[in-house]
Amino acid sequence: MSTMTLPKRKRKPGAGRPKSIRPIRDTTLTVRVTEEFDVWLEGLVDHCRKDANWLGLTKTAVVIQALVCLAKERGYDEDPPK
Repeated sequence: MSTMTLPKRKRKPGAGRPKSIRPIRDTTLTVRVTEEFDVWLEGLVDHCRKDANWLGLTKTAVVIQALVCLAKERGYDEDPPK
């Protein structure tokens, strides 16, 4: 008994996910932490999520906000890019 394979269907031009208009993001920073610190950071994220404006908050967003606050505290007045 032979198995017949079907030919691949051709994709329509322009089919699939559209290209993003946002700039490509690269991994710039990786932080290794202890399990205890990770639990603490999750607690901070959960605490910040209590504010309705921060419902979609992630660990990355918390770290970015912390860097922005540190920059302002230290007198670095340049705003971060969007």
